[in-house]
Amino acid sequence: MNWKKTANLFLSMMLAFSTMMSEVTVFAEGEEEPEEFVTEEVIEFEGSEEPVIEEVTETGETEEPVIEETTEAEETAEPEVTEPVTEENDETDVIADEDEGSEEEITDAAESEEPEQEEEPSEQETAEPVPEEAEDPSEEIPDDEEETAESFAVSGDYQYTLSNNTVTITKYLGTDEEVVIPSVIDGHSVTAIGNSAFAEDENITIVTVPNGVKSIGDYAFSSTDYLEKINLPDGLTSIGEGTFKSCISLVSITIPDSVTTLGKELFYYNPSLEEVKLPANLTAIPDRLFYHCYSLKNIDIPKSVKSIGDYAFADNESLEEIEIPDGVTTFGAYLFSKCTNLSKVTIPASVTKISNSGAIGENTNLKTAGPIGSGSDIEFGWTVTIPENAFIHIPTLTTAEIPYGVKTIGTSAFDYCENLTAVTIPETVK
Repeated sequence: MNWKKTANLFLSMMLAFSTMMSEVTVFAEGEEEPEEFVTEEVIEFEGSEEPVIEEVTETGETEEPVIEETTEAEETAEPEVTEPVTEENDETDVIADEDEGSEEEITDAAESEEPEQEEEPSEQETAEPVPEEAEDPSEEIPDDEEETAESFAVSGDYQYTLSNNTVTITKYLGTDEEVVIPSVIDGHSVTAIGNSAFAEDENITIVTVPNGVKSIGDYAFSSTDYLEKINLPDGLTSIGEGTFKSCISLVSITIPDSVTTLGKELFYYNPSLEEVKLPANLTAIPDRLFYHCYSLKNIDIPKSVKSIGDYAFADNESLEEIEIPDGVTTFGAYLFSKCTNLSKVTIPASVTKISNSGAIGENTNLKTAGPIGSGSDIEFGWTVTIPENAFIHIPTLTTAEIPYGVKTIGTSAFDYCENLTAVTIPETVK
């Protein structure tokens, strides 16, 4: 019958539709799949024109109410169902997850780096106080200069500095020929003459330094061409280097006994200097003290002196005789070099150290050497040992006598004595 075929076809379509709907059914996450499914069974009745469809519940088939419930489940699970199920979308999800993870990592890293960024200002803050605590020397210099500039003052003919309420004269501004330096300036005692304070003055002939002055600085009166006389006070303790250097008109000077220190080249090139009294407490004759003092005939060396420096009396053509006091232990080099008229030198036994360049030097008038009392040009007090370099570099020496009792003659004692022709050596020498 045609209606039966039609009914069976209709039922087949419905079954297929139901099956298709069951395949696309999505259950909510965590919901168990129903054990029973509704299927449709077709019952044919003979003599009936139309098929009667009854709903029978069987396991494994889904009926329409379940589909509707499933549809509601789909609506509840809609956020998950809407996610595409394709492979590309899966990869996109993975990338998205990775991006989210990387963003989370970046965020975490940023959060972890934030404390370091916060620590940098703290390091700067800790570094900022350093320059405040450490004083910059360059900043102190202007302050010192200001203090120095403020300490300078002028009173009459004198520029001076004030320190500990005492005055150091730094510059003479006057034009007088005879100068009496004041002992007090602006209510403060004058205690020092500064370096070069009167240097190269063209007018001064006589200077009187007041009581209370303790020191005279380097080159204080150097190249004062017309200075003939200077009066120094008792209580003066030191005179600096070259203080009277090139004072070509200075004739005589007395240095008070209170002075214990003299600078080197003190009277360097004083061609008019004839007489000098050295202080009784002087312990050392400095280098070139009387170098180029052509007019100095006599020099009395104090008994307190222990050493004589290089060229101390060199190039003094007027010096004829000199006696070295007992107590001197050390000779520098060329003490009497170019003292062309020097004919008598007395050396005590206390001298044990002589420069290897030679103490006497060249161009003298010293020709003989022997013990004290022998009448020789060079008389010495050595009785046991002739020290090293004793007569080295005395080209004018022709004869020498070693006294009886001497046991040792030091190394180089007669080296470079080109004109030495005879040396008397006693049998006591071993």
